[in-house]
Amino acid sequence: MNPNQPIKKSKLIPWIFVIFFSTFIIVDIVYIVIAEKTWRGLAIENGYQKGLKYNKTIEALREQKKLGWKMDIKYQVIKIKNGFLVVNLFDKNNQKIIDANLIANIRRPVQEGKDFSVNLKFNLSTQSYDSAVEFPMIGQWTVEVVARKGDDVYQDFKRWVIN
Repeated sequence: MNPNQPIKKSKLIPWIFVIFFSTFIIVDIVYIVIAEKTWRGLAIENGYQKGLKYNKTIEALREQKKLGWKMDIKYQVIKIKNGFLVVNLFDKNNQKIIDANLIANIRRPVQEGKDFSVNLKFNLSTQSYDSAVEFPMIGQWTVEVVARKGDDVYQDFKRWVIN
């Protein structure tokens, strides 16, 4: 073979395929690494079991509607990431319910590992349930309040962006 002789195109074709697919594989590996490092946990644990219990959830919603209760959930900002959660609970006659147990489950919908709960105590001076809340970080949060009085259960939620 003469070094001055040009390389035939037929010898380059396999190398073009190798370079093309190598580039494809490298890009895929980079995307996989980025996805693993930035995953925020949007998947639901035990999704199949929760799906099987869906009929119970629908029945609980019907029972909740029969109660006729209403819930007013407010968040009062004190300073960045700190505030006061205030809840008023009313029966079907629009009278305040003062002897229920309330728990606020606070979740960050875009990131796992930051969820927490607070017990809301009835405050005689304001005639409402309240608790101080300190969020671990700013951003979007969902507050689900569950009220229990005897066998009756009522729940409602609000979503806020905490600054």
